[in-house]
Amino acid sequence: MKLQPQCPHRRQRAAALLAVLWLVALLVMLVASTTKLLDQDMDAAIARRQVFRARMLAEAALAIAMSQGIEPDDPLLRRQFGEDESYEVQISGEDGYINPNVALGAAPVAVAPQVPTDPNGQPAPDPSQPVPQTPPPVLANPGLGGVGNLGILERMFTSWGMSKLDSDKLLANLRDWVDPDDFRASFSSGAESREYKALGMEGMPFNRPFRSLDEMAMVLGMGLIERGHPQWRKAFSLYGAGQLNLTQAPAQSIVMLTGCSPELAQRWVARRTGPDGVLNTQDDPVSSPELILRELGVVQTAAILPLVNAVPLSASGIGTRRITIRVKVGDLQRDWHAVVQQGNGAYVLRYLYEGEGGRDSR
Repeated sequence: MKLQPQCPHRRQRAAALLAVLWLVALLVMLVASTTKLLDQDMDAAIARRQVFRARMLAEAALAIAMSQGIEPDDPLLRRQFGEDESYEVQISGEDGYINPNVALGAAPVAVAPQVPTDPNGQPAPDPSQPVPQTPPPVLANPGLGGVGNLGILERMFTSWGMSKLDSDKLLANLRDWVDPDDFRASFSSGAESREYKALGMEGMPFNRPFRSLDEMAMVLGMGLIERGHPQWRKAFSLYGAGQLNLTQAPAQSIVMLTGCSPELAQRWVARRTGPDGVLNTQDDPVSSPELILRELGVVQTAAILPLVNAVPLSASGIGTRRITIRVKVGDLQRDWHAVVQQGNGAYVLRYLYEGEGGRDSR
């Protein structure tokens, strides 16, 4: 029996079918790739639109928050636009934190108006009564010649576990960093260009006030604070007016300044939020520094009164606000942090940061 040779037409049809199948597969891959690229372009366009829209909402919210007469609980600070766009603004007081430049005498103290009181130390019922101005104390600060309060820094450092000797050395190093000369604070302590150069830190100290808390961390001796209390930045603000606002300060700062017990400080911090439990709203109690110190159990108030105030955040006058803006556009969420200072009837923007956190830049 002889095998018949395969028809050449069949071989040609099989080859053509295989080529068609390869071509169809190639077209499918091309269509899929093109669709994927188009989807990526669409996603990128949507993301750009969301970022742009979020920035517009944040700028509008900041303008509203900086307007005169806006209270921290104003409904305009919380808005919803449609189903997928919104912003929420929180306003807090920056004067509840220690300004190291002021404490070291490298920056002037801006004295805030005190809450008026009657002869018995009670808040004055008449809002038109003149507000007394309390002069800032002039404390010893050799080499700077300005107003300072080294005691508040010393008390802070020792409360974080530093010895008195190490605290004194660090205070001298801090003073040498912000003073304008190249002379050590004393023969036995301090650090100027010679000491930094010996450690390979050329060009330091800067001999001017701190411009960031990260710069403050460069001072010799701050490593002890960094290792023992890594959250130290949360106690400071470079934008505070100098006096500690008892209506805004955290309990830890109140304890360090007044020497009261942590329990009494926590009790005051809980009470100052008022019945609604939210700080900086209309039901917050209005009190005077004298009454607050009395509530904290402080007996010797003469040296502390000039260093504190109890001006509510909604009151007019000298003050520093931190504005936190959270914007949502679709599935995008962005945070902005701004610090504004009030003076001459208007708020001035001092600091603006986009992103989570924002506190370390104080």
